[in-house]
Amino acid sequence: YTGYSKEFQDTKKDIETGRIDGLLRKMDQEEKKLRDNGVDDALIAEAIGLLGLLEGATLFLQAGEIERSLHYCEMAEGLLEKRTGESYSSEGIAAFGSTFSSVAGTGEYGRYRAAGFEKVMLLNLKAMNYLLLGDERSFNVARLSIQWQQDEKDRFERNFEQVEDELRTSEKIEVNEETSATPEDKHKVIVALDREFSKYDDKALQVANAFVNPFGDYLAGVVNEFKSVKMKSLLSNANISYKQALKLNPDSAVIKQAVKDTGKKRKADKLLQVVAFNGFAPEKKVLSFQIPITILSAPIDIEVPTYEPVTSVVHTVKVTTAKGRLLGTLKPIADIDALTLRYQKDMLPAVKANVIGTTMRDALIKEVGNQVMIGFGSVIQSIIDSKMEPSTTSWMNLPASVHAARMYPKKGLREIKVISYDESGTKLSEERVTLSEGNRHFVFIRCFNKSLSAHASKTIWSRHP
Repeated sequence: YTGYSKEFQDTKKDIETGRIDGLLRKMDQEEKKLRDNGVDDALIAEAIGLLGLLEGATLFLQAGEIERSLHYCEMAEGLLEKRTGESYSSEGIAAFGSTFSSVAGTGEYGRYRAAGFEKVMLLNLKAMNYLLLGDERSFNVARLSIQWQQDEKDRFERNFEQVEDELRTSEKIEVNEETSATPEDKHKVIVALDREFSKYDDKALQVANAFVNPFGDYLAGVVNEFKSVKMKSLLSNANISYKQALKLNPDSAVIKQAVKDTGKKRKADKLLQVVAFNGFAPEKKVLSFQIPITILSAPIDIEVPTYEPVTSVVHTVKVTTAKGRLLGTLKPIADIDALTLRYQKDMLPAVKANVIGTTMRDALIKEVGNQVMIGFGSVIQSIIDSKMEPSTTSWMNLPASVHAARMYPKKGLREIKVISYDESGTKLSEERVTLSEGNRHFVFIRCFNKSLSAHASKTIWSRHP
């Protein structure tokens, strides 16, 4: 751990154990101070920063402060929309996402740039907040998240080759034969990176790319299914959305069930939908290793940021009545671990190009500096490297996975229990949830190793556009 990921560890422990009141108070106090000084939302968003807004939105959602979470989502969305006008050609590698900018040496001081899958999850959060408020605007936001996902995929593919070339060019150094890293040196770097980054290939290759998150389509289906009680034709629309979600995750049992139920026109007048965020998404650490270079007596130190999964012992989450009768077991919808690691894998060619360029630079610095004074080259390099340490900033409070269940309990259900278990079936945590009026309900769960929180929606529909 270095930088942001190191600083986040104490906060992470508080989040995992549910001790987040102090964090929320601190955020409220900081925002209040800005508002008291007459600062508007746009400037508050800039002051908090994109990463602060993303982390805050997730924390407020975990605490059940839905309107505050929605407010942070809206400010973060505003920041992202403001940045869409910024030119990729003028911003270069830093504009292509947090992985590129950190590898390129932006360090902890660069402006945080959310990865494409993180932007999509932001809108998924916003759509879910609207659902928890019983507000039909959830559908429009879910549809927007689907569009953003396609836009981010297109942008990634369109700019990848251009950015890869730019990385190579930005680190190219004209050197003579005596101070140049050889093809064999470059090969050593490539082999080392392949070895280190292939550790999670099995997980990364479970998804076709980092833009196959079915959660937006699933939420669009949820809203249309709920709305179909008043407008029956929307059940077909819900079925279409669920089928789109199934294309992105063909193995999801809960999405398959949703397709089946809506295909059979099963009424949603007594439908309970539950969504759970489990664990923490992969966190960034710094990978350090050494590569011997032909022209140098000592090896070169190489540091690159890498995502590493965070282990969760939660294996199963079940929903029961207050008396313990099983209503349903949650099943996976979206695998954020896999999306993150696939994103990293797809970035690897550009990472290689940049690290090779950096290796050549460091070899030159050391050799030329040492020709002037023995050891001076290493001093110069250490000064430069201190300004170019890889960034470990990332949306640390994202879940590792998203799960869901759909149930048709008897009319009049007013209380449920949510229970998490480990792989051996040992109970980890339990929470009672009071449901709102009516017979259609949406419940959000945030679960960690030994704690969970759960919050029910207001009456569907409580508010309208």
